[in-house]
Amino acid sequence: MSITADSLTGLTPLRAKSGWIIALGVVYLIAGFIALGSVVFATVATVLVVGIMMIISGVAEVINAFQLKGWGKFLLWVLLGLLYIFAGFVTFENPLLAAALLTLMLGFALVASGIMRLILAFTMFAFFYVRSGNDR
Repeated sequence: MSITADSLTGLTPLRAKSGWIIALGVVYLIAGFIALGSVVFATVATVLVVGIMMIISGVAEVINAFQLKGWGKFLLWVLLGLLYIFAGFVTFENPLLAAALLTLMLGFALVASGIMRLILAFTMFAFFYVRSGNDR
């Protein structure tokens, strides 16, 4: 496949912004080297961003609960939103503990996902093995 002038016409808007794209690349490089140089700082910064997202999500859950008041699960939505808000503020209180808990939850989620995929794989294998008539 050759590159022609006709195939590059979609890149014209990008060419006009190439300076900004290069600047963003340099900023990302600097941020990456800072993160690699100070893993604890990067971890705390990441956990604080997650905490902010949890607070925003909690507020959205509470607002959503009031919009869906007739649905019957109003209290559940409000409690879930308040739990998100509480967890978001806990991440600000102790970011290293929050990082450890998030890592632990991620580990459990990966183990659970792996177990479920193995169960699915063996179930599929057994199903196709029996269906193909190789069980004799």
